[in-house]
Amino acid sequence: YYIITFRKNLFVKTNSQPALHCYSMKPCVCYASAKRRPGVALDNNRIAIIGKGNFGSALARLFHKYVPQYEVLQLDKSPDSEEIEGLKEIRHCDVIIPAVPLSKFEIVIEQTKPLVNPGTLLIDVCTTSCYPAEVMQKHLPSSIHLLSTHPLFGPESLETAKWDLTGLNLVIWPLRMPKSV
Repeated sequence: YYIITFRKNLFVKTNSQPALHCYSMKPCVCYASAKRRPGVALDNNRIAIIGKGNFGSALARLFHKYVPQYEVLQLDKSPDSEEIEGLKEIRHCDVIIPAVPLSKFEIVIEQTKPLVNPGTLLIDVCTTSCYPAEVMQKHLPSSIHLLSTHPLFGPESLETAKWDLTGLNLVIWPLRMPKSV
């Protein structure tokens, strides 16, 4: 795993692992513009966040602030069912982030599985990493890139920091990533 500290528009690695080649807001933003698998063209500049709770909404706000060139699609379940409204739209997204309670994570992954294109990056932001990592690797084909993360910040600390990421930390665990990233 890597621990990333946000600095003014740069990532600074804080452990002895090799540095990531990212110089913008998030690893997924750099990833989305990286070279894709041959024959797969995913340059839609779209990020899907599944979940409109506190953290999903905070992520959407961060993406709007730091990477306004990306369209952020925020999806959530219908009030009266477990079905996610507009889920088919994730077919046109370079990055998918399920920001859902841990108890719903596997259900969401199962629902997204038939819609995710090869080469898409799926990032988990759950409060624990082992279970989501197992679920993603179990249910998603090897053509889907997987990144497990643990943001060491939340909506409250972001509000206190006036939505500035400087000095905040993010733990990332690349599960299935292309060598070009």
